[in-house]
Amino acid sequence: AMHTSTPLLLLDCNNLCHRAYHAMKAMRFNYQGNKTSVIYGFFKSMIHLCKEHHSDRVCFFFDSKTSKRGKVYSKYKQNRKKSFQELSLKEQKDAIEMRQVIKRLPNQLREIGFRNVFCKKGYEADDLIAQTCAFYFAEKKLVVSNDKDLLQLLAPNTCVVNPHKHSLITEKMFRDEYGVDPFNWPDIKAMMGDSSDNVKGIYGIGLVRAVKLFKGQGTEKDKEKLLEGQKMVDRNHKLFKLPYEGCPRITIQKDNVSV
Repeated sequence: AMHTSTPLLLLDCNNLCHRAYHAMKAMRFNYQGNKTSVIYGFFKSMIHLCKEHHSDRVCFFFDSKTSKRGKVYSKYKQNRKKSFQELSLKEQKDAIEMRQVIKRLPNQLREIGFRNVFCKKGYEADDLIAQTCAFYFAEKKLVVSNDKDLLQLLAPNTCVVNPHKHSLITEKMFRDEYGVDPFNWPDIKAMMGDSSDNVKGIYGIGLVRAVKLFKGQGTEKDKEKLLEGQKMVDRNHKLFKLPYEGCPRITIQKDNVSV
């Protein structure tokens, strides 16, 4: 692996585009009939990150349209389809526009000369980011996303940047806050479930009780609940653990661009 003190910036592009979309709502940029506010917001974010972290080594990761997780658990993220139906017509139009922006972005990035633009059928950006972290473990890395699932990747040389809050989360900060190691985050989440992904957890078990259970300190009643729900917890663990099984390896190349 290439070894330099300049960090690799690993961008969760779907997450950043959604953020840009909400941040730029008031600004309606047009270019030749195309609405460009999301793209503008995305690049503005990226350039800010490059400057702030003194790095021009950027990797871009996109979600695949299909998800292998849906095969393990058919209800996975099904709630998102429902919430689309509940949007007003204008919001639906915006959401469709947003999808088109994201669809075009990988090729636009490649045209600029970025060579590390990744999307793999059946996998999410988080999987590809996790695979990159595993393969380039000796490198200094900054994962850019506010997706909490990615906190499991925190390590001595891997931090997570929340682009909304411009905050940097380190392995130590995670340990201090939750009292467990970052790589145990899927164990905790498997018990809690995640309503945003439509994944049920053990009824009544939130973060505090899940951490206690994980450390073997839960109440007898909670331990019983865990035993009863063990099958579901095992399935959830499979969904939350990054990268999802079978994820292809990622090879980083030198860019053909100057940021």
